[in-house]
Amino acid sequence: MPPELLELLDYFTPLAGARHDSPGGVVTLLTPETNVLALNAAYLPAGERAAAEVCSPLVVSTHAPAQGEAALRLETFSPDEARESVPLVEQVSRLYLPEWCRVLALSHGTPGWAAWLALHFARVLEPQRDYVLLLAYREGAAVGAGLWRPSGPTGSALHLWGVLDTAARLPLLHAAARLGDGPPRYSCVVPPEEGQVFFAQVLEATQE
Repeated sequence: MPPELLELLDYFTPLAGARHDSPGGVVTLLTPETNVLALNAAYLPAGERAAAEVCSPLVVSTHAPAQGEAALRLETFSPDEARESVPLVEQVSRLYLPEWCRVLALSHGTPGWAAWLALHFARVLEPQRDYVLLLAYREGAAVGAGLWRPSGPTGSALHLWGVLDTAARLPLLHAAARLGDGPPRYSCVVPPEEGQVFFAQVLEATQE
């Protein structure tokens, strides 16, 4: 399995409704009560092109399909001294999950999923105490949301996040950096030609 996919699986598996590992190495996360692509996809081993062991309509791989649903780049954030203090970012309790999910859903253009996301994350995050909710505020209104967690001996990750105000991006990443002992890893949606990880429908992903 490519390291980029292992990194995403490490972060998203505890948040998934179910995980299925096939003998051929395909790992599938199924979470139909959410619209998060990474929670509803089959992760393909390096060089894997066949869909025989895929039990999801969506696959994620490091192979760029002809037409994909989304492309991601995984990066390490390097904080600087001139960090922006506005919007303000706060670590919030699980009581803020409905608001956190509302911001996350709005930031990805799917406001109708907010209530479903809140129900799901309230359940899966209950035993996962290492995940931390972050909310960014401007003039009292929430404009950014992120889900931080430690990763490895000194690392951390913020792969699930979104902003309603682009100015909230850096403050969120700076807040994530302050929570960990090292610079956090994060993923962002990029044009296909800049991607490292690609989501695609099964038929598209397996076309030669």
